[in-house]
Amino acid sequence: MDFALDGKALWTLGLLVVGFYLLRRWARHLSKPLLFFPDLKGLAGIATSWRLPVARLPRYLLYGGLLCFAVAFANPRLLVPRQGEEAGQPASEPVQGIAIYLLLDNSVSMADSVTISGEQGRETIPKIDLLKKLSVAFVQGDKSLGLDGRPNDMIGIVALARGATVLSPLTLDHKAIVDKIKALTGAPKKPEEGGTVIGYGIFKTANLIAATRHFAEELIQKKQPAYTIKNSVIILLTDGFQDPNPLDENKELRMMEVPDAAEYARQAGVKVYIVDIDPAIGKEEFAAVRVQMQRAAESTGGRYYLVQGTTGLAQIYSEIDRLEKSALPRLAESLPQEQQPQRYRAIPLFAMFLAAGLVLLALSCLLDATLLRRVP
Repeated sequence: MDFALDGKALWTLGLLVVGFYLLRRWARHLSKPLLFFPDLKGLAGIATSWRLPVARLPRYLLYGGLLCFAVAFANPRLLVPRQGEEAGQPASEPVQGIAIYLLLDNSVSMADSVTISGEQGRETIPKIDLLKKLSVAFVQGDKSLGLDGRPNDMIGIVALARGATVLSPLTLDHKAIVDKIKALTGAPKKPEEGGTVIGYGIFKTANLIAATRHFAEELIQKKQPAYTIKNSVIILLTDGFQDPNPLDENKELRMMEVPDAAEYARQAGVKVYIVDIDPAIGKEEFAAVRVQMQRAAESTGGRYYLVQGTTGLAQIYSEIDRLEKSALPRLAESLPQEQQPQRYRAIPLFAMFLAAGLVLLALSCLLDATLLRRVP
């Protein structure tokens, strides 16, 4: 348990005290006595009052009250370790890493099943379940699949269908990310909600990354704590190709083609990895689509993948892990305790000092006006 004060408030109080002291010294030179005595011999026999020893008590109480107000102004607080932190819970706080947006296809077709070659042989599994299983493993890590997780990276989620819906902005709260992934259903929607706008999804997600990076750079310029984005990545998982809803034919952004969106991402410094989880896209009739997606991804510095099974998607994620390395976290112990809210709970004390100052000030005024009143 530690005691903390606001540094800027202490500096402000120090300047006020110095200013008050100098002003008081200057004022003393201007004051003149009102009564003059040639000597004090005539006062020797006067009996003293019982109030004389405590005559200065109101002044001391006044000073004590002002001191309490000063401490309250400095925002005093106790920093108490949170329960469980000393028991071995993680004590690291990432300060830099990669910004990764998972652009997940949540269109109607994702509710369909697909036959894949898994560890137990060939099996049929809904495509949305395949996407969720491996995406969770990518975020959290799964040693059996060769995935270490992304503990140092900021991760966000955008769901793709007729539009691109932000389910979670970039965050280090990976539990919230996992919960959002597990909530995806791929369930059939209304006919007017159908479609898969891959181009628009890439464009919108690249915009989100650019805005986050710009905000972080502004904080760094102001010398405020900020997460440093070393690299930016979009991982698109889909079961098909660009298929906008006909109702959006007059909406330019919704109809944006994949190559155009990839060019925008490239200019924004964002790599795009496109992963198609439906083996049917490997057929010859979809060759032109595959080539277009591959060229779009590679133009940004990313890659295009076609999944053939559960282990295939795990291998793809593992390869992305190797290609996109994260920076090491900074140990939380090296940070001031006030910058570790996940480990220390702050208990404010300013109200207690404020109340004490008011009580002392009230006592000073009361004694000065009654028992210890002086005339003149």
